[in-house]
Amino acid sequence: MKRLITFFLLSFAFLILISSQTIAQSTNPGAGRSQEQSLQDLVNEVRQLRVLLQRINLTVYKTNVVVERLKFQQEVVTRLSRELNDVRENLSDTRSQISKMKELIPRLEKGVETGTRSPDELTGLKLELENATEREMRFVQRETQLMNDLSIERSKLLELNDQLNKLELDLTAR
Repeated sequence: MKRLITFFLLSFAFLILISSQTIAQSTNPGAGRSQEQSLQDLVNEVRQLRVLLQRINLTVYKTNVVVERLKFQQEVVTRLSRELNDVRENLSDTRSQISKMKELIPRLEKGVETGTRSPDELTGLKLELENATEREMRFVQRETQLMNDLSIERSKLLELNDQLNKLELDLTAR
């Protein structure tokens, strides 16, 4: 970008130098006026180019900022997705454990009634079931929270993608 600006400025300076020498060498006053108009047109065009370059530079800067934000947002969405998957796996495992414990409790109760099992085993299993049920509730709450967070972060990611698309259109329109 700096090379392009430098090139335009050097070209502009070179044209001014050549134009001023040509004007100085001209003896025809009408020809000087025409050259002066050409020089003014050239100056105007260089100014327009400068404005265009400034707009392009600003758009490139904005694009870079949006791209960095987009990368960060993608990392957030990826992290939340992984965390949600982990919570779902833990929830599934906990539910499986609860199901097995619920199946085992009636057998232990029969064993306690017949005297083949200790009442402490049954009490321990019921306590373990209660802990697993509490863990399940925490996992369900965490899953709900993560799904909400993930939805919000995905919408932010979509907004950033839209911004990037608009900036891309802005760059290609020029």
